[in-house]
Amino acid sequence: MEIIDLLNKIANGEQVPKKIKFLNYEYEFNQLNKEYQRWVNGVNYGLGEDRRLDIILDYEVEILEEEKKIPGKLEILNANEHSKEVYYENYSKEEISLDIETLQIWVNQIIDYLNYLKSKGE
Repeated sequence: MEIIDLLNKIANGEQVPKKIKFLNYEYEFNQLNKEYQRWVNGVNYGLGEDRRLDIILDYEVEILEEEKKIPGKLEILNANEHSKEVYYENYSKEEISLDIETLQIWVNQIIDYLNYLKSKGE
């Protein structure tokens, strides 16, 4: 993404990446000041502060991905006990309840696997 595109998004109030990399420096978006900043030895530098901004508008920035958090596991609920009366054509309430519980178990297994990968550094 070019700096000009990033500045346009800020000016239009659109969502912007939280962290970017520009000329080997990492910057974080300051929501209060509506600008990208980096801190060096207690000194705050704005994006392009050490260069003329009009010259670097077409320079590319790298968007740094934030680490995605793995959600907590689901509490397995018995749909027969915790749902209103719902009727579906060709399915009994017990069959639907079993399907819901199975899905909850599968989601928890996926969360366990993602936590395992995270612990391995993958």
